[in-house]
Amino acid sequence: MKRNYTKEEMEELLICLASEDEEVSDFAMDALLMANPERHLSVMLKTLEFADDIVKQRICYILGGIIDKRCVDPLLSILNDENIDTVVAALDSLQYFHEERIIPHLKKQLMDNNAKIQEAVIETLGAYIKHGIPGACLPLVDLIQEEEELLDLRLLAVSKLEYLEEDQLKPILEDLMEISNATIYSHILMLYDDLNENKKKKLFLAEKLVNKLLAEEDIMKQINIQDQLVEFGGITARVLIKKMTENPQNASLSCFSHLILDRLGTKSIAAFKTLFESFDRFSDIHQRVLLITLVSIIAEHQFASLAPSLLKLLGDINNYVQTNGSDKTNDGFTHLKSEIHLALAKCGSREAIDDLREIFKDGSKRHFIQFIEAIQNIGDKHFLIPLLNQYDLYRNISIGEKAIKKAFKAVVRREKIKANDPLLNSLTEPQKKSLKLILPKLCASAQVDR
Repeated sequence: MKRNYTKEEMEELLICLASEDEEVSDFAMDALLMANPERHLSVMLKTLEFADDIVKQRICYILGGIIDKRCVDPLLSILNDENIDTVVAALDSLQYFHEERIIPHLKKQLMDNNAKIQEAVIETLGAYIKHGIPGACLPLVDLIQEEEELLDLRLLAVSKLEYLEEDQLKPILEDLMEISNATIYSHILMLYDDLNENKKKKLFLAEKLVNKLLAEEDIMKQINIQDQLVEFGGITARVLIKKMTENPQNASLSCFSHLILDRLGTKSIAAFKTLFESFDRFSDIHQRVLLITLVSIIAEHQFASLAPSLLKLLGDINNYVQTNGSDKTNDGFTHLKSEIHLALAKCGSREAIDDLREIFKDGSKRHFIQFIEAIQNIGDKHFLIPLLNQYDLYRNISIGEKAIKKAFKAVVRREKIKANDPLLNSLTEPQKKSLKLILPKLCASAQVDR
């Protein structure tokens, strides 16, 4: 539980950070780690700017334990500090903030001639690779190829590559086979030789762990098994998705899989890609419900790299309905399509906007909220009148009204719609009423008010 301190208590704890007595400084660090970031983080960040080296280092370590996004920029600014130990403290804490924008800063630090800083950067990049951050391996590959760098640093960089998924690791290792240093080459060769054997072992162990998880009743043991499965990365994603497609009605499997896939993040992308691009069991309602669950995970994480796979899935659905369907069949796919459109919109893809227009039409039929949220993200002015019609259908239904208001206002801002826009010239009375409730400012138009 996070604690709220008084102003005086915070000042005392920050003073204690500078103490030469290890017990006192450790107590202060532990206490500050428990501080409520909403109330106290700004004080620590301000202290970080002006503190001496020891206090700066200790605050850096505290920020790594708080894991609040507001810590990132202050930690990046510390990378320019003249004190090597302070820079290392910032690098160590940056391990816990898995943001792709940090990688260029780490790459710059990797060019430093100080081995201590370089080692800290390698460890941080290794943590990013482990959490599936795209591009984290590239600075390490550059370092490995640099013949004049220290051998120990190059070997450490090679060891971090093992956290990559097989489809990423194999081509990198093949490119590194040209390295002339025998020691580096032997380590690369060992990694390469272990690929197939490790994959088989991990697949077997992951499947065994999933079965154990489903049979386990103790909650703490369940959490421990889930942690182990997350460590297997993409292998676990493949096993879970395979099992889910084989047992789509298994509620426990679905629940655990959602939790684990959510934690796997980008490590699960390859498994999702394979499923979405090869799925062909559209006639099975349970398989469609399963897809809804899996696509909703994609929407939460905004995996832009999966947009082409989702577009193929959407195209396959439309082809199936066109070939085999009726209006009733088409309605059976509407929920699934709403999740796909939302996932595409959240990652910024407008490739399927024509399909979204065709589904939403004039808004005179009530639609899933996901369609409205997709319009909020990528919709243009052609959706405004349909949204007014949709608002009338959702009148007095709070969740629908809020979603439509957000979508309407987002499109108005994006398209720079003014009160005298010709689009508003011929609104019906219900549309005028909806507009006044959604965005009163636009009702300054004479055409709307009369």
